[in-house]
Amino acid sequence: MATNPQPDKKPEDANLNEHIRAILRGEIREHGPAETASVMEGISPEAEPFVKRDLLLRVRALSTKHLSVFTRELAILTRAGMPILQGLQTIGSRTRNQKLRDVIYRIGVMIENGDALWSSLAAFPRTFSPLYVSTVRSGELSGHLDKMLFRLADHYERESLLRSKVIAAATYPVIVLVFALAICILLASMVVPVFADLLRDFESELPFLTQVVMAFVRWLPGNWFMLILMPLAAFLVYRLLGRMFPFRLVRDRAKLSLPIIGKLNQRILASRFARTFAILYESGVHIIDALTIAKEAVDNEVANVDISRMQEAVEDGQSLEDALQNTSVFPPLFVDMVVVGEQTGALPDVLPQVAALYEEEVNIAMDNLGAIIEPALILVTGGFVATVFYAFFIPYLRLLSVIAGG
Repeated sequence: MATNPQPDKKPEDANLNEHIRAILRGEIREHGPAETASVMEGISPEAEPFVKRDLLLRVRALSTKHLSVFTRELAILTRAGMPILQGLQTIGSRTRNQKLRDVIYRIGVMIENGDALWSSLAAFPRTFSPLYVSTVRSGELSGHLDKMLFRLADHYERESLLRSKVIAAATYPVIVLVFALAICILLASMVVPVFADLLRDFESELPFLTQVVMAFVRWLPGNWFMLILMPLAAFLVYRLLGRMFPFRLVRDRAKLSLPIIGKLNQRILASRFARTFAILYESGVHIIDALTIAKEAVDNEVANVDISRMQEAVEDGQSLEDALQNTSVFPPLFVDMVVVGEQTGALPDVLPQVAALYEEEVNIAMDNLGAIIEPALILVTGGFVATVFYAFFIPYLRLLSVIAGG
């Protein structure tokens, strides 16, 4: 049975791991009024009102894109030899993002009061994840902070790019369908009633499909707001159900079981887990805590169940190889590559390669998905238009036959 090789750790790492566990348990939160007094010590009287107002406001989480830009800028300034506090002030003075400016000011206040960068970041877990905090701590202790910051910047840039592609792939069909539905409603409201009135004048019965369209046209003026309220209500119900573990488990299992989409989601999970775990593993974070943080990054309840089983297996003394063999959510190739990496002692090198492999597969799959979605959208949009046209064309033929017979 293979063992779990861990990078050499410093004595201070025990404090880091315990701090990460506290973050994951929710025991450490952003500064609020109770902590403001201690943070305010040493602040000049001129800056006190501004800083106090800033500290009393809760920090809002940064987007992945802004976090990657901030991290890369800080990494560049750090590698150039600029002190951390001066680098933060430089970034804060130039950024136009108010959220980022709020975060930088708070971090600067804490560093001026003697805190390390990693502990200042850890005070704001909604903005800086345990992955971020533990990696920065490793960089500060080892004297390679710039290297670790560049690694984090690469990670968040890839994550931002992946999210952008997923959002774009999901948004495009919705926009096309909304426009198609709007056009159909416009045609139904303006064209069909004209022929329907003419048929009534000739005392001819309206076809069933035309009656349905006309009923919708009559219902729409007094109930148009329902077209907005119904999707909004459905979204709110979905969000409420999303707070329940059984619903999330069923939803995430469906995501992994859908044709085409399921394989894509599986590759996304594998790439996220591999890259997050690689950064933490090389940073010296204990393997149990690394699995916990990687589980949060994966953000899928089915995968979380598998990773929790991995944690239990490792805690019982099994190797990562044996723990991975009992999972079902990760692709077989992923498991095989990780097993080889652990057996050869090259896991920190293998994991980024695994992540890169699946990220490339995700990119290819996203391009292929776009090629599949476009014809499907054409069919659906054509179906909408054909329905309205059919509802219009049948009355038109009826009208011509009535006139010809009259």
